[in-house]
Amino acid sequence: MLKGYLIQFFLSTYLLLWVDCQLEENPMICIKTTPAKLRPKPRRYDINDLGYFEMFHGWVDVQGQGAANDYCRLVGVAPNIQLSCALAGTHGQNENNYVSDKKDFPIGHTNTWYMKDEDGDGRDDYCRCFGQSGRQQVICTKAGPRGFYGSVGQGGSTLTFTPTGNLECQKRQVRPEFGRVYGGVID
Repeated sequence: MLKGYLIQFFLSTYLLLWVDCQLEENPMICIKTTPAKLRPKPRRYDINDLGYFEMFHGWVDVQGQGAANDYCRLVGVAPNIQLSCALAGTHGQNENNYVSDKKDFPIGHTNTWYMKDEDGDGRDDYCRCFGQSGRQQVICTKAGPRGFYGSVGQGGSTLTFTPTGNLECQKRQVRPEFGRVYGGVID
């Protein structure tokens, strides 16, 4: 008998475990497996361009597979800096196979950028602070099925949406791997 169990780990990430229990023959035999189609695609470790160290770079989930196995970073030379991801499960292929617009990609204020699923669609969006004192706001670039919004492959606008609970943001540092404010206010 095949039964599915939903297991929670890392706060809000879930993994579906399938347990094959043969109760008729021996009630103590259970084999825990995850079908291949449900397993997250593996991370790539053949990436040469790791991006700008002083800008956003990290493991995220832009494919919506439930695991942060896509490596995203800012690459290129100004004014042609773009957000680019090496997708999990694409070892040996182009390492820029999920991108934003190439021209004048708005990166936002220093140390305010992060990637997190802010719109609840299962894909991590690129968010950052824009504006001057008193008129600041976090604006996100939505991750879509064919790239970031604003890219040739996906279309739409690069500055896609403002997340709920938006606060003055320019003087707040954000932990890019969690999308949470830390350390209070920068002077």
